[in-house]
Amino acid sequence: CCRRFRGTFEPQARRWTFPLASYEAFLADLNSVKHRAATEKPPPPPGGNVLVRIDPIPDVVRSLLRQDASTAAAAANRSSEARRLFQGIPLALRDQLMSFQREGVEFALGHGGRILIGDEMGLGKTVQALAVCSAYVRDWPLLVVCPSSVRAMWRQEILRWLGGLVDPSDVQVIFSGKDPLERRAATVISYDLFHKYAAAAAALGCGVVVADEGHYLKSGSSRRTRALLPMLQQARRAIVLTGTPALSRPAALFTLV
Repeated sequence: CCRRFRGTFEPQARRWTFPLASYEAFLADLNSVKHRAATEKPPPPPGGNVLVRIDPIPDVVRSLLRQDASTAAAAANRSSEARRLFQGIPLALRDQLMSFQREGVEFALGHGGRILIGDEMGLGKTVQALAVCSAYVRDWPLLVVCPSSVRAMWRQEILRWLGGLVDPSDVQVIFSGKDPLERRAATVISYDLFHKYAAAAAALGCGVVVADEGHYLKSGSSRRTRALLPMLQQARRAIVLTGTPALSRPAALFTLV
């Protein structure tokens, strides 16, 4: 009987354990035994009395257990999908990732490419972001919004790590408000200029958006935040990078997450 419900006997504890999936059927079987014991005629022979006591699992506990099982299954699916996407990252980039960077990339891939990477300065947030971007190349154009001082650096890093996916002519950098915004594989623009190009950028349909130094968006009422936040929310993949996610108050995290 116990084997029928995929039960496992633990000799040391002298008990049977059953998977939650068998609970309903097992409980029904126990109730059937209890009913037969109570109504059996003639009465059982001496020493043959059957005492059945059933303490059902509270509904709230069962609900929590089901949620845990569902969460575990979802996590397993995310992990499998992350491993599949990870193999799509260019080999030259994949092999350069350190173990903790690979873990960060796989975490991002397991969460649909929507992530905040808050590693400290010097730990390779840029290379992790580009690895994630490369896994979702089908969702490009790629838009990188960053401080003015690192626009050229971002172009160099894109060509360095993703050179097999893009040519130099595929990466445009907006240096002034007079530069045209064209449809390219990748666009790099500063926070200070983005509000001028927000409508044009939205029209490009950028499916992957990177916000470098994401703490620039800490104020929900600032012009840059009001311009960029809708794109981060609408993009299929959104990667926020910052070594200081909360500069002073926890409220600064609100717009980032």
